[in-house]
Amino acid sequence: MINNRVKHALITKYLKTPQGRQKLAAGMTKSLRARRDYLSQARKAFYVEDLPDGTLPTFDCDPEIGAYFAGENGDTIVSRKAVKRVNFDLFEIYANPEERLVELKNRRFDLIDRMKAKGSSEVLRKEDLLAFTLMASAALSNAHSVALTTLAGALTAVWVGTIFAALEEEDLPVDRLFCNGFDYAAVRNFGRDYFDPETQKVLLKTGVMGDLWGAKVIKTRTVAKGNLFASTDPEFVGRISERISLTVMPDDDVHNRRVGFSIFEYISMGIHNPLGVAHGMRSGYTTQSLTLGSTEPDFLNVVSHD
Repeated sequence: MINNRVKHALITKYLKTPQGRQKLAAGMTKSLRARRDYLSQARKAFYVEDLPDGTLPTFDCDPEIGAYFAGENGDTIVSRKAVKRVNFDLFEIYANPEERLVELKNRRFDLIDRMKAKGSSEVLRKEDLLAFTLMASAALSNAHSVALTTLAGALTAVWVGTIFAALEEEDLPVDRLFCNGFDYAAVRNFGRDYFDPETQKVLLKTGVMGDLWGAKVIKTRTVAKGNLFASTDPEFVGRISERISLTVMPDDDVHNRRVGFSIFEYISMGIHNPLGVAHGMRSGYTTQSLTLGSTEPDFLNVVSHD
């Protein structure tokens, strides 16, 4: 049996290299967790593209429709009316998980990997929160959208059909239907005459629950309870342009003996066709959790613990 001094020396040596950390992780147990890390869902409604260095996310659009996009700090929604060309603002979404160095030796799981995974999921959740807020704002300008019409009582196939009709009246097929797990339970009860459930576990883990009238039903906890969002094919909805995709950089505080990471992305996000999104809300519910002032944990100071 080795003493604590030798053990700590070995751990310190292994922490210096990726191979060493993998060796340490192999002998660790997984941390106890309440639920899966967040997976990005809202960008399935957008056309995602790389943005070359030095170029701006500038697009031509229909002046009769206008456009909606996230502001330069990612905390506001900007609308442009009667314009032929629009420039979507670039902004950062970031998280800075950090932990004391001594905790790396106290924990029985790979704290380094857990910090990176936790921070990355928080960035993606903030992105989705912003995207659904953007969709809710754009849907208000869709004359066919039922955003201001609430449903009293249980969720029905007829009411969901009116959300589909908001897009189909413009000859735009519904490609995605986003909902909370609470509302998905009602959709699932429509029966196989309407809803074709997904049975592959690998797809269920990605949030794809099945098909409803040809549209993929996506379950995500970022959509507030009682709200449903429908979107058409991504090319007719909006753009997410990535100047810098999700990046993880070391951000240690040596003087205070803290290990940390700077996890961020630099993107623009906009909807150039409000007719391509629709929003329905059940009576008695609000879109409060879709606002940028969400009660979720602080995205700008993400801790490493679950």
